[in-house]
Amino acid sequence: MQDIQFIPYASAPHKGALRKLYRTAFPKAERAPLFHLIRLAKKGECAFSGCYSDGAFVGLTVAIERSDLVYLFFLAVSPDARSQGFGGRILERVKEEYKGRPVVLDMEERDPSASNAEQRERRYRFYEKHGFTPAGYTYTYNKVTYEVLVWGGEVTKERYYEFLKERIPRFYN
Repeated sequence: MQDIQFIPYASAPHKGALRKLYRTAFPKAERAPLFHLIRLAKKGECAFSGCYSDGAFVGLTVAIERSDLVYLFFLAVSPDARSQGFGGRILERVKEEYKGRPVVLDMEERDPSASNAEQRERRYRFYEKHGFTPAGYTYTYNKVTYEVLVWGGEVTKERYYEFLKERIPRFYN
């Protein structure tokens, strides 16, 4: 039984907490403008959702769908809910929600010389634990190299880049 509920931003309670988590969980250079995500969600072009467990706000996701894949653009767990298994439960709920299509995400490339090398490795192990595997390619945006991970099928580099160019042109190389 899945206890995580996704509530679209437009009807989500705790909007202030949702906005704050978005602004604090991701570096400014890696975030899309919040107003843009809200507008895309209203138009049905992305799923910007608060994640709730027993009515309590525990995190957020932003997913962009296409008929042949789903891109998990952002996933964050509220500071009060961290280290309680919510990240994994949210990720499992994402996989359930989009079953039948590959789910793709990216993360900073693992690099032993990076200042946050341990954090990157922990993040990779978290995704690996939940069935995500390296897609076999990377991309670079704003001088940061991202490793692409996939669950539920294969997504070629060409297919992924086509998706980025079509749906998120600012991040396309």
